[in-house]
Amino acid sequence: MNSIYILLLLSIIKVATCNTSVTLVLGASSSQKYTTSCGTYNYFKVQVPTSAVCEDLVITTDVSSGEADLYVSKTNTFPTKDMETWAAYADGIWDLTISRWDIQSSPGWYYIGVYADCTLTNTAAVYTIKAEMDNTDDGTDILRTPTAGQNFALNTADSYKYFRFCLPDNSLDVAIELNNCYTPDYGNTYRFATTT
Repeated sequence: MNSIYILLLLSIIKVATCNTSVTLVLGASSSQKYTTSCGTYNYFKVQVPTSAVCEDLVITTDVSSGEADLYVSKTNTFPTKDMETWAAYADGIWDLTISRWDIQSSPGWYYIGVYADCTLTNTAAVYTIKAEMDNTDDGTDILRTPTAGQNFALNTADSYKYFRFCLPDNSLDVAIELNNCYTPDYGNTYRFATTT
């Protein structure tokens, strides 16, 4: 009877050690090596501050052996390959960029599961992991790059041109102005300024 209690206690301890997360500090160097045993997960989490709402979250791993598949979620604190929002697990690329434009990205906690897939190598994953923000201007944000919304033409009927912008503060009002040089009464320019 005592051996059953000991086995049960060891199982509970194993579950408790597997279901903990290491907190990553944004931008901190990735010198700490982690090992994930075959067929298991190690868990990490990182907090994206509100001030970084218009930046991409980049999670990078430097894998020295094995395969370190990444599974990331905003809602599941222990994401797996069956319960993730974002993933990187193919062709030896174990880095992941979560775009500021992704409708599911937002400031707050991101939960990361690193899975050691030993199907091909039969080797535990040994790696470092790092999370950082990237504010590189990709040229598509008309708030950061106003020239992206200037001097364009729609040359066919019922055609569209799409623009986007990221607000660093959601309490700001937005004014959108459309200057159109082609009007039915030849010469008027219409300006629309709408705050929302």
